[in-house]
Amino acid sequence: ERDKIGGLASSRIIDDFVFDTGPHVFRSADPEILKSAKAFLGRYRNVPSKPLIYKHGRRFDFVIPTLTTANIERLPLTLRDHAQQELELVEPRFPAENFEDAVASRIGATLYREFFGDYSKKWWGISPRQLVAELAPPNLAVGEQATYGHLTTGFANSREEIYPEEGGIRTLALALAAEAQRHGVRILEQAEVAGLEAEGTALRRVVLHHAQGIRRLPADRVVSTIPIVELARLLGLACRLRYRSVICIFIKVHQPGPLLENSWVYFHDPDVITSRIHEPSHFSPRNAPPGSTSLCAEVTCFENDETWNDPTLAERVTRELVRLKWLPADTHDVAGTHHIAHAYPLYEIGYRDELRRIQAHLADYKSLETIGRSGTFSYLNMDGCFAAGSLTESSSNNASADDEEAHG
Repeated sequence: ERDKIGGLASSRIIDDFVFDTGPHVFRSADPEILKSAKAFLGRYRNVPSKPLIYKHGRRFDFVIPTLTTANIERLPLTLRDHAQQELELVEPRFPAENFEDAVASRIGATLYREFFGDYSKKWWGISPRQLVAELAPPNLAVGEQATYGHLTTGFANSREEIYPEEGGIRTLALALAAEAQRHGVRILEQAEVAGLEAEGTALRRVVLHHAQGIRRLPADRVVSTIPIVELARLLGLACRLRYRSVICIFIKVHQPGPLLENSWVYFHDPDVITSRIHEPSHFSPRNAPPGSTSLCAEVTCFENDETWNDPTLAERVTRELVRLKWLPADTHDVAGTHHIAHAYPLYEIGYRDELRRIQAHLADYKSLETIGRSGTFSYLNMDGCFAAGSLTESSSNNASADDEEAHG
């Protein structure tokens, strides 16, 4: 649909500044997938994740899967005493009823609220009691050494994390697109899927709104990566699944970096607008011109809510970051903003039943396949999408290369 290839892992180049739509690195526990990604990139950097939490005007270690004893010591005295008392009484619940239940039963109510509850409500926009327990790390523990784990890696450390030497994270998508084109795939940019035409249970045509007008593409097989809610709408299906949206604010900083010592910073305080920031130059020095650096600030919201439609959001965020001393006062300007409507599948209680219902309807169309993060409503990282795309390509080898077409 957009005029740039990359989807959620895209990059924008503005006046020689490279901005990714969030702090992206490529990580995988599968050595073959990692090897393949390196081959596509050619030149890359090793950039291990080391996030930071900012709350109460203090800096804390990341907490998944290990909440450090140093974090507990940095809490205000009253909170620290409550936390230590509660840790002596915790009894983990299996199975847990929801995210709050899963985390609080392992570390107590105080540590849950300070390091998980407040931020989860801010990031996801709903009560953590409405989030499924599977979002909670099953290996969560209190320990001495800070570690980094993620839902998409089973909350374990990644064996390696890589990033393109130049061009931003979109470099990987461009390399994949170039390889596809070498095999005869035609890629249409600025082409929005406007409809799907079926004959019985077979999808026969994809209707596109393209720069050159409406096009109807004949199709023996349709592989969809568009958000599953949009696919359902095109097929006339009511769908109650929801996504959390993100607005990226790109900020040029006209002085040398680094501004951050960490990969990215989470802002846990509920009264702080910003959800997360990262410094693109942390991932590659080529992401900013010499003598300059930049920041990308993310604000979570829902599509078309008050935050999504706020014309003053960039000004409010930059003013806030200056006040909190994360952004220099007089050497920055906003380069642009980027709204992502379907950034994160929202795993609220009941989503599995709704997803199964939609998938059952989609399965009636024998020539339709859904893949990718948005297409399957799965919290995938790039390696998962990379693997899914490889499997789809393998299953298409019997088709004529001249018949393959993709839209972006």
